[in-house]
Amino acid sequence: MEYSQDITKILYDKCGFVADNFVDATKQNMYNDLTVNREWYSELFKHFGCDLKFNKGCYYLTRRSPTRQQLESRLKDYFMWLEIIDFILSSLGIINKKAVKPGLVFTQGQLLSIVEGNSSLTRKLQNLSVFVRENTKATDTAEYLSALLLFLVNKQILDTSVYEQDENVTVYHITSVFDFFMEFVTTVSLRKKEEEGVIDVE
Repeated sequence: MEYSQDITKILYDKCGFVADNFVDATKQNMYNDLTVNREWYSELFKHFGCDLKFNKGCYYLTRRSPTRQQLESRLKDYFMWLEIIDFILSSLGIINKKAVKPGLVFTQGQLLSIVEGNSSLTRKLQNLSVFVRENTKATDTAEYLSALLLFLVNKQILDTSVYEQDENVTVYHITSVFDFFMEFVTTVSLRKKEEEGVIDVE
């Protein structure tokens, strides 16, 4: 349980993930610590009112008995992530014709050239609702893309390393967290609860 403090900070404080294919060595050690001591961590997080889950190569926490406010927030998250995943699949799908999935690597320059050369992708990028939620002050396509990549790194969907031939070039790696959000936007069902007059997220 050497990494319990770091793991608690990521999973509980930041509501984040520990994935099986993070590039950073410390994050890899955290994943191994969780895997070896999963039962101990499960008991620990139960005291916080959370359940430790593992899905799509990711550890994360779920909180019990969500409130109405949490359900409404989840609904907003659903539509925000639906837009982001659509943009990722549309743009990175041009880089990799086979599939957009964990393990795919790309540079900001590669992605920027694709987006700037496609007016539909440019509009999708600049109209993402995440920019409203994050109060982004971008003025051109490059700044919008930088803001999105930073957001995805903070959400652990992307991990970074430096290019072998040029340390000034950042390489973005898609992590297993991407599959978690893919499942989130493709399997969430919206059900109108007529008797209560609210939309529930299952």
